[in-house]
Amino acid sequence: MLTQDELKKLMDMADKAEKEGKLGGGEFKELPDGEYYGKIGKATRGVTKKGFDKVELVLEITDGEFTRRLQWVPYLLEHDNPKVVMISLKNLDKLAKDLEIIHEPANIADYPIEDVLEAFTDKEVRFRIVTKGQYRNTYINAC
Repeated sequence: MLTQDELKKLMDMADKAEKEGKLGGGEFKELPDGEYYGKIGKATRGVTKKGFDKVELVLEITDGEFTRRLQWVPYLLEHDNPKVVMISLKNLDKLAKDLEIIHEPANIADYPIEDVLEAFTDKEVRFRIVTKGQYRNTYINAC
């Protein structure tokens, strides 16, 4: 465990690095629309701010100008609009089949979701970000 003096020294170093522009931070910039190659760094289950069940994939770019940048992709398993849930399930099912995690005639509902999410982790993918009006979508495919 760090002592108070060690914490103070680290904070002083952080303040200096921030003033010199070497700490990072600043304004978050979304990835531009386009196609990217990477991997699924994390696949987790959680809850939205409104209390809806969701799955979230964190994609990590592994090639090109934006290497190591992340893209978060939520899939809602609960929502006021059932169509939103159906679209999420179909997209997760397609990805699981493309990555050969599950096979026809089975679908994602035939497996414990936690097992599918664990199998997603570290799989290579290509994904495309598309903005139409106020909506921004990420489409994921197996490599």
